[in-house]
Amino acid sequence: MLPHIAHYRIEPVLWKTNAWGLTLTMQKDIFTEEYLAQSELNDRQRMAITCMRKQGSMSKREYQELVSVSTRKALYDLTALINKGVLIRIGTGKSSRYSLLSNQKNARNKKHIDGDPDA
Repeated sequence: MLPHIAHYRIEPVLWKTNAWGLTLTMQKDIFTEEYLAQSELNDRQRMAITCMRKQGSMSKREYQELVSVSTRKALYDLTALINKGVLIRIGTGKSSRYSLLSNQKNARNKKHIDGDPDA
């Protein structure tokens, strides 16, 4: 089973046990090159998603530097990705970070499985 999980790039694998058995949750990364090419995202937004898949999150300033745009254009692009359900904003003000929504769901699931009651 584990070789298939690696082959199809399904991660993370979340295991949960209870009195009735074992629950296995697998999620495939939907942000493949094919998906991004067919999406209605601009090249800057695609570049940001590819970068966030590798590093997890980024700030508005990091986005500006990555795609060489103004503060206003960066905010417009990032807000559009939030409205499309691709990103989530974490924090407020200058300390805000943007992360793929799927990364945040995986993080919450992992906290829940590890016993964090606040997850």
